Parts: sequence; structure tokens; C-alpha cells
Amino acid sequence: MTSQLAQEIETLIELAADGNVDAAASFYKILLSCTLFIPRRTQKVELKHIPEYPDEVLDIMGVQTENGVVVPLFLDSQYIEDWCGDKLEFREMSLKALLEIIPEEWWACINPGQEFQKVLTTWELERLGAEDEGLSEILQELSEEETPDVLETFELEPDQYTELKSILAELARKTQEIEKLFLLGEQKE
Repeated sequence: MTSQLAQEIETLIELAADGNVDAAASFYKILLSCTLFIPRRTQKVELKHIPEYPDEVLDIMGVQTENGVVVPLFLDSQYIEDWCGDKLEFREMSLKALLEIIPEEWWACINPGQEFQKVLTTWELERLGAEDEGLSEILQELSEEETPDVLETFELEPDQYTELKSILAELARKTQEIEKLFLLGEQKE
């Protein structure tokens, strides 16, 4: 059964993905203080996609991808088995503790394989290591992301673009996936 904290963080991930900066702030603050479940580097099962480790004592799993090495982090220990299909040995650790040992060029992914997952880039990890100041930078970046302009439309008059309407109607009749077709004009300011 998924913990209440894991469910709360997953909800915050979903809201933050929809552009809710307050949810993102809550997500990062909780993430910095909660316990994460991190698979260990050495396992009883054979592992694939093993990266080159910077030293022999680093005891967190890294997964080599096309884009670099990612450390899988989980909010619930059951998610580890869901992710890889095997029971893996894991460590319990805070994100703050992880930030002290993760190689600087490695990324992290919270809840890989789950419905709501979050990749933490090297930039985010570096900022999170600076705590409040770094968190402010992340949130500033999120709030500055360009929001799309609202497209205002108007319904075309029946006698406008008759040839285009005819061609689109014929294509729609030939394409089973199209149930309805709308042709609108863009309202210029």
C-alpha cells in the first residue's frame, strides 16, 4: 500500500507538471526532507545498463541511458519491484544526503515507471543542494516559463472558405477516426 506521503508528493508532481508553481514549491520542500528508497549499486540479480562509477564505495544504483546516468529514487519501497520486476536491495536516504554523494553529472528520477514521475536534472540537483537560495532559483525559473497565448476564435460565415470546407469535409468522410470537424478563424487583436 502506498504511503500517504508518497501519494501527497505524487499529487504535487501532477499539479506542478500542470504549471502550479505553489505545488512545485511544496513538492521540492517535502522532497528535501522526506526519506527516499534508493536501490543499492550491488544486487543479487544481474543488472543491465550499468554505468561507470566514479569510485568503488558509491552505494547507489546508477542506470546508464542515452543521455547519461540516472539514479532511480522511490517514494515507496514497493515501487522498486514494480519498476524492475525484482526485489532489489535498497537504502533509505534523504535527498539532502543523496546530494552529498551523487556524482555531479548524474541525474535522478523520482518514481520511474510510475504514473507520476519526476526527472531531476543536474541543474535542479545542484540548486537543491543550495537549499533555500537554490529552491528560489528553481521556482523563479518555473514562474518565468512562457505561458501560451490564448487563441481567440470566431465561427466562420457559411459562405467563407467554401472550397476549403468542401475539401476538408471530403477528407473527413474518408477518415473513420474523424467524428467532427470544425473550421474557425483566429480573432486578431
